[in-house]
Amino acid sequence: MGVDEQIDKEITLNYLGNLAKQFGGKQSLLLSIYKRSENMKLYIDLVKRNEKNPLWVFIGLMFLVASMLWITPKLLNSELIGIFDWFYFSFFALNGVVHTIGGLGYPVEGLIGKAFIEVDNNSIKFKFGVLKKEEAVNWENIQTIDFKTYQFLICRKDNTYLTFPLFKLEYAMVQKIKNTITELATKKEIRINQ
Repeated sequence: MGVDEQIDKEITLNYLGNLAKQFGGKQSLLLSIYKRSENMKLYIDLVKRNEKNPLWVFIGLMFLVASMLWITPKLLNSELIGIFDWFYFSFFALNGVVHTIGGLGYPVEGLIGKAFIEVDNNSIKFKFGVLKKEEAVNWENIQTIDFKTYQFLICRKDNTYLTFPLFKLEYAMVQKIKNTITELATKKEIRINQ
């Protein structure tokens, strides 16, 4: 933190302290609001938790029982277990696990990877699918941000563009992202085109 930033911070904190005294001593509330805006961070997990589904749990358990009923008699009778048997067992066991986990409300995609949007004081990061590549840009590399109807277009200082598609997101989520990016861009003096 530079000297000028430290002086600005001290002036702001003194101003908030004096303001709080005028309005009945709510200094801690005003300071927490100031600190929250200073360390602003937005993280949205795009891998949604599903509702519990007893039918999926039942189907998953049936797959697991079928896989066990296939392999257990062969193991007990000391029979030779062929490649087809192992494939059959693996296929049904994996289906059973996936259906059971999904039926309990846990997203199966969450086992594979993450999907998220993260906006903080340092960067904007997004990964819209568990199998998609993460995209990121640091604030100091951003020249302008264009808000289009269903996307943000981020122009870097090297004149390359990063597209931030929004058409799959809910309206309230888009507004929250837009407000956070606008507030941070304004603080960092980055031009915003709407």
